[in-house]
Amino acid sequence: MTQERFQQSADTVSRSIHGTLQALLRLQPRFMTLPQPGCAIPIEISSNPKFSPFFDGCVGALDGTHISAMVAETECAPYRCRKGGLLMQNVLGVCGFDMMFQFIHVGWEGSAHDGRVLADAYDKGFSIPEGRFYLADAGYAQREQVLVPYRGIRYHLKEWGQANERPVNAKELFNLRHAELRNVIERIFGCMAKRFLILKAMRSFSLETQRDLAIAIPILFNIIRSDFSDDGFDDAVVVGLRRNDDEDDDPFEDDWERADNWRDGIAEEMWLDYQQQLRRRGE
Repeated sequence: MTQERFQQSADTVSRSIHGTLQALLRLQPRFMTLPQPGCAIPIEISSNPKFSPFFDGCVGALDGTHISAMVAETECAPYRCRKGGLLMQNVLGVCGFDMMFQFIHVGWEGSAHDGRVLADAYDKGFSIPEGRFYLADAGYAQREQVLVPYRGIRYHLKEWGQANERPVNAKELFNLRHAELRNVIERIFGCMAKRFLILKAMRSFSLETQRDLAIAIPILFNIIRSDFSDDGFDDAVVVGLRRNDDEDDDPFEDDWERADNWRDGIAEEMWLDYQQQLRRRGE
């Protein structure tokens, strides 16, 4: 199709595509950066009393997502995700509340557990400033730098919308507000999938090129977000990409009790503040 549209040879098209891909990868340090020590509290938190001061140390959200993969028949098994059996890559995405990617980690098969992918990301350059943390779903283990919701408690925003009820205890309130903030990672995955359809129907590139694409597309997403006005990239509708929602085993099993106590403290403070607000309003 590209040859026909631009009236160029297959060789020229191939060299152009791969040259552009490598150029995008070289732009990663400029357009995709992790928060630094001493960074400011995100305005989306500091300006909202529902979230501040309870989530003041939060710098964004992370999650694993499945994107389409094309592999040889002899290599299919590890790429088949546990839901549906489709061939997928498991990609870790990390974003801020400004809907910009901060980090992408690729190279894992669709059957890989999210926790394992996160563990490998730490070995490949992912870091969290001291005293700061990210929000993640219940597929990850609770840690002092990865704050997850309470399991077995209503969580997803769709569930709250259908119930049309107020939280009845500290854990429900915590899960509701956690979900409202963490939704940014759902939105960014959905917007990217809507714009870059190759993520749902990968072409027969080499595995190395497919992995490069999984990095280059978020970089391009950030470039468009930062340099252009594009309403499609502000779309909050979650579409397209398959997410990995299993409650996986996580290799980070140390300090669970301390991390759980930290989460309980946030939930209790949030609940006391919520009760005071209700009393002030006479509800």
